[in-house]
Amino acid sequence: CAALYRRSMLEDIGLFAEEFFAYCEDTDLGLRGIWAGWKTAVAPRAVVFHKYSASSGGYSPFKLYLVERNHFFVALRNFPLRALAPMPLWTAYRYALMAYAACTGAGKGQAATEGGMRLFLGALLRGIGAAVWDGLGQLRRRPPRKRIGAGEFASLLERYRMPIHRLVLNG
Repeated sequence: CAALYRRSMLEDIGLFAEEFFAYCEDTDLGLRGIWAGWKTAVAPRAVVFHKYSASSGGYSPFKLYLVERNHFFVALRNFPLRALAPMPLWTAYRYALMAYAACTGAGKGQAATEGGMRLFLGALLRGIGAAVWDGLGQLRRRPPRKRIGAGEFASLLERYRMPIHRLVLNG
């Protein structure tokens, strides 16, 4: 929700990918920057005020659709191909966590209670369908300029990763 980019980086790798529309487009931009060899800096003591999902609503079906579709887009566009192989297992694990959250109302499970389970599942399925429909297109949009190797990229992902259970269950 808060980032600064060098103009030279944006000239090098381009701007936000329009097909994302909203959600995860900043992740895609950042990963393209990493692939292109740009460095990041973190300001851990910075304070940022962010109104969670002010534009689409915290748990709207539209947001759920975009987030589901776009997280697949990010992976297809940016992850090393060998990292995509276990993606179905990670997705099954994420769906199991989401089902638990939906049944208990924990974390992101509030979406099911606020928006209704039918709307939640419909948005999820539409997001998956859109990701499958344009999956090859996203693979074709992989960053053309890679100035770091897949091993270095993977170590950066590991270094800065957030456990999926924390994303789903901590709201």
